[in-house]
Amino acid sequence: MMACDRSDPSRSAPAAGHTLGEPMRTGASRDSFLAAYKADSLAYVRWSLPALARSALGAAENRGRYDLFLDLNPYYQRGRFDEDTILDVAIQIVEKASGKRGIMIVHGGDSKVHVLGAGTAFGNGNEDFSWLWVWRVEPRELHHDVKPSGVEILYVEKPESAGGLIWWDGSRYIWTQHGD
Repeated sequence: MMACDRSDPSRSAPAAGHTLGEPMRTGASRDSFLAAYKADSLAYVRWSLPALARSALGAAENRGRYDLFLDLNPYYQRGRFDEDTILDVAIQIVEKASGKRGIMIVHGGDSKVHVLGAGTAFGNGNEDFSWLWVWRVEPRELHHDVKPSGVEILYVEKPESAGGLIWWDGSRYIWTQHGD
């Protein structure tokens, strides 16, 4: 992919007041500008991912099936989800064939990949996490109703509604309903 050249006027931000499809002063359409800008941005996003996440997404079994979901910020979280205390990574993904959203958790110690949602049923989150717009890593001590083997858990939520706790039990991820 080509890096964004800020010295090229056709690659800089369009002037205020331009509408979709309206020609810019350089003759390029805003559509082509946005396409080029998005491609450049995606390259930078992928470069910003932890190496563990890049490797998991690029693996042969995942490359054609999943892609990053970038409409939720942050699009990845780091935490110590399993019992080895080595940092793991959780990334927002979308299954390419169905458009269903989910979370891919990659363990730092052994690089094992766990897909929750994104076409794979998981707890009350089901197989599509399109409801998920809030997520964060929390210490296990905040939640006395679960007994994770990891140091931290993932808290996921549909805003102003219910949510869930996603935690490692030593062999698999478990969903515990939290809220409504």
